[in-house]
Amino acid sequence: MVLLVLVCLVGGMAGVYIDADRQLAGTGYAVRALTGHHTRIVWCRQVGGDTADVAAEGDPFLLMGLDTDDRQGERSILPQTGSYHKPMITPRGDRVVFSDRIAGRIGLVDWNGTSLTWLPEGRAAAVWMDPSNGVEWVYAFPPEGFSDDTSRSLIRFQIDNPMIRETVWDATPSANHSIQLSTDGTHIGGLFRVPAMINLGTGKRRELGRGCWTSLSPDNRYLLWVFDGAHRNVVIHTADGAQSWTVDIHGAPGIDGFEVFHPRWSNRTRFMCMTGPYRVGGGDNRIRGGGAGVEVYVGRFNERLTAIEQWVQVTHDQHPDYFPDVWIDPRSDKRVDGLPVQPDPGADTSHVERLVVEARLIEMTPVPTLASIAPYKQALIVHAYDVERVLAGTYPASRILVAHWAIKGEKTLPIDKRIAHSYTLTLDPYSRRKELEGERLVIDVADSRHPLYYAIETP
Repeated sequence: MVLLVLVCLVGGMAGVYIDADRQLAGTGYAVRALTGHHTRIVWCRQVGGDTADVAAEGDPFLLMGLDTDDRQGERSILPQTGSYHKPMITPRGDRVVFSDRIAGRIGLVDWNGTSLTWLPEGRAAAVWMDPSNGVEWVYAFPPEGFSDDTSRSLIRFQIDNPMIRETVWDATPSANHSIQLSTDGTHIGGLFRVPAMINLGTGKRRELGRGCWTSLSPDNRYLLWVFDGAHRNVVIHTADGAQSWTVDIHGAPGIDGFEVFHPRWSNRTRFMCMTGPYRVGGGDNRIRGGGAGVEVYVGRFNERLTAIEQWVQVTHDQHPDYFPDVWIDPRSDKRVDGLPVQPDPGADTSHVERLVVEARLIEMTPVPTLASIAPYKQALIVHAYDVERVLAGTYPASRILVAHWAIKGEKTLPIDKRIAHSYTLTLDPYSRRKELEGERLVIDVADSRHPLYYAIETP
């Protein structure tokens, strides 16, 4: 009897202890439930200035971290504010690499905030561990030849022996925020003038799609995603360019149809992170406005990598949070390297017939300026219509979004549409028009969650 009572009491106490932990670090539990494993997340938080430094170019920022298994919740890894551009967790998960953009140097700190050291000058672009010997490397841009977030050369050096340095790529300029490597280190993805994947063994570069913020799958399947011009989706490409498919990454609770930014694959293929929503900036480029409501999100892909099946909002604060990176303990992960990727046929719109409708214009996105869409040189804008009659094809809904060219060849096109007027529109599903993949798409309507089509304009 006494033994049974003792067991019950211990069990009850354990339950109370777990509940207290959940109150202390509920986000950590939610993230662990999402990933199924010990997870760490790092990001930089802007705590001063105009809250619009989405590129984390200045100061003051805090270097923030979350560990799902330490029951501490989010905290500042280092107590002092500073420049903590693009923090990245090292492959073993025990250290953080970041760039001090003001001083032009690369920093390294233990996860617990100790042993802050300074590595060679430059800007860190990626971290990677050699699977053959466990040596960890930083891929970086040296200070010479670096300007406007691009560099003439990409080098690497050993984290624990920085004097060992090698040139990785210098055939084309590279952008530092988009570099990632395959697990075996044979392929590197990034913006090399354009989105591309490089086979480091052969030195061949394959251009894949159009857009920005590329990310390479953290396995040996060599999948490269490209962030689209709407800043709401990523387009995943196979290494040979034979297949591609679009994944919506702005459907997380709380995003409410607005743009997102900083998309990045974690060190496990089914998990990614991003920031959003971007509500503050002008309709032509809200991302530049940053804002106090920008939070960090972690998402889990489905097994086919064709959709995000679940999201967790990591941060809930009054400061903008930028440049997240996610590390999931690889020791308990079930690897899927080398498995073929076969996109869900449901994501393929090539079979969808062309649509012709009579529709009433109810909402217009203002035409942006060429300066506001820079570095893009062209832009489409999205209007909302009420469908009055379907003349060809099938469209069961009453509301439709239509993309029209607004700036083409660096020239602003005349507006020939008026609110409350009806128009006959010949339309293709926007996702079917692959040539539009990297074009800037400005959406400033009340509800952007309706189906999106492209207007085929008559000469």
